[in-house]
Amino acid sequence: MVKIRGASSWGIESIGSGRGEPVERVRPTASARQRKRSQHVEQHVEQHVEQEDRGTLKVITHGRKLKRPEDDYIRDIIDDSGLGPLIEGTHSMVDRSLVFAFMERWHRKNSSFHLSVGEMTITLDDVSTLLHLPVIGRLFSLPALSREDAKQLLVSAIKVSPADAISEAEITRGAYVRLIWLKDVYKSNIESRNLNASSRAYLLHLVGCTIIADKSATTVKVTYLELFRDLRTVGKIA
Repeated sequence: MVKIRGASSWGIESIGSGRGEPVERVRPTASARQRKRSQHVEQHVEQHVEQEDRGTLKVITHGRKLKRPEDDYIRDIIDDSGLGPLIEGTHSMVDRSLVFAFMERWHRKNSSFHLSVGEMTITLDDVSTLLHLPVIGRLFSLPALSREDAKQLLVSAIKVSPADAISEAEITRGAYVRLIWLKDVYKSNIESRNLNASSRAYLLHLVGCTIIADKSATTVKVTYLELFRDLRTVGKIA
């Protein structure tokens, strides 16, 4: 006979013993399985934090750097691109404790958070609901650019001189540009009324500060500029 813990948490089912006599087996209910899972998640989080050193937590926000463009032509392009909500979706202040709590519970193998209530993952529906970004549209893949390719793209797309493009590549040591450099390019093109080039520089700066920000927190890959080469089709990309 199997010991029964309680009818509220455990169910009983009869199975054959092989000797012609029924044997009662304890079967955990949903609530019991949930409690066991919660304990497992908490133990996993504690062991994961102790075993893995992720270095010093550094929280960076670009919220104060992003402002809506004043020019009506550029503002219309940003709105048509579907990326406008990113401007209002940033924060000038970030709760470090909250970010650290989520970082502790992030599981890299399956890209989900291990919480006491179970696993939670971020879906495309979450992206659409929270960031108001389009999730249905044309897919894209971007090539890896050499310094020479990056220079040519910068010259043609945002109207910088070859010398300035080469100088920036030397500073970043690769096919990257600094966010602060992009702001200067944007302002320069505004003054010379190269509005399409200004729009591309603004869009690259916008995504570099938000959805494709990397750990450098100061640079963005030039290859993303390919997405904004044709400003009429930006809004069709998911």
